[in-house]
Amino acid sequence: MRSTICHWASMASFGAGSLCFWLHRQIGSYLDAEGFLHEPFWLLPMGWFFAFSGLSFLVASLFRRK
Repeated sequence: MRSTICHWASMASFGAGSLCFWLHRQIGSYLDAEGFLHEPFWLLPMGWFFAFSGLSFLVASLFRRK
C-alpha cells in the first residue's frame, strides 16, 4: 500500500514539475518600455523542487519493503 502511495506521489510531483517548466516556457519573458525584465522566475525553482521530490519518492518506492 505504501509503495503505491509513493508511486502516485512520484507521478504527481513529476507532473507538477513538468507543468512548472512548461508554464515558464509558455509565459515567456519580456522587457517593458523602461527596460525592466518581466519573467515568471519563481516557476523555475518550484519546477526543480517538484522534480527532485518526485525522484526521491520514486527511489523511496523502489527500495521500500513489499
